[in-house]
Amino acid sequence: MERNKRSVKDTYKSKDTEEWLDIWFTRPLGYIFAKFFNALHVHPNAVTLLSMAIGAFGGFCFYFGELNWSIAGVCSMIFANILDSTDGQLARMSGKSSLWGRILDGFAGDVWFFAMYLAIVLRLTPQNISLAPLPVEFDVRWGVWIWVAFFISGVLCHKPQVELSDYHRNVYLWFQSGKGEITDSKTVNDSVNETSFRTRFLWKWAMIFYRSYTRRQEKQTPHFQTLFNMVKQRYGNDLPQTLRDDFCTAAKPILFWDNVITFNARIIVMYISVLIGAEWIYLLFEICVMSLIWIIIRIKHENICKRIANGIIQGKY
Repeated sequence: MERNKRSVKDTYKSKDTEEWLDIWFTRPLGYIFAKFFNALHVHPNAVTLLSMAIGAFGGFCFYFGELNWSIAGVCSMIFANILDSTDGQLARMSGKSSLWGRILDGFAGDVWFFAMYLAIVLRLTPQNISLAPLPVEFDVRWGVWIWVAFFISGVLCHKPQVELSDYHRNVYLWFQSGKGEITDSKTVNDSVNETSFRTRFLWKWAMIFYRSYTRRQEKQTPHFQTLFNMVKQRYGNDLPQTLRDDFCTAAKPILFWDNVITFNARIIVMYISVLIGAEWIYLLFEICVMSLIWIIIRIKHENICKRIANGIIQGKY
């Protein structure tokens, strides 16, 4: 049993960046599937595509608004999330990690939530505005307003929140062990320019989307960009241990909130909202609660980066 636990831990990126639900539920189950797929020599990207399809199906189940369909959607999403854990564990287990896999893995989550949002919007559009389970209903249809609400929720709130959370965790991993997947937009832009639509059509589009993704992450973290460039110029990858320790000690508490805004807390609130027929609760949660957390951790992380950059200038490290 202890050997099996150690094997599961070996498929973590870092325990510091793992959510408690993933440690106790998603990762152990994902590890079982990873061993199964590894024995069959299945490529991690194939598992990602499978999770994408199952997650999209789960999202569309929410269109019907009936309890049995909603339960089917929740179960499908849970299984898709386990497979989403599986692909990364399988990649590390088999040594088949790749940029393609990283891009697909991020795209899978977008597909799931797009399917969920679209299904719920299409169902609610012709319905009257209701604050169920409260006995409050207005004689006005959701109409275009539900589309506006989910656009604000999904595009203006959800997307930058998840992008920042993913970036923070990779920044932490880079300072902790040098293993964070930090790709600057200039490097991605060079890949875009060097790739031809004629010979590598899908890769060209993947790089275009990934370039946009990295640019948005960099735009959210200007003080980190200054710190990162300073550290690379002065130390390369051979960072002083005191600098690593100082950054990780200061940034570790933020990881908890990064994990809150990334997936599990968000999807659990979505599950509850759909099962009780109160999607408006999810909208308020994502737009208000998650946005407040996002603003706070963004400011705190940037202040840490600014402080450590000043420490480098003053010769502290």
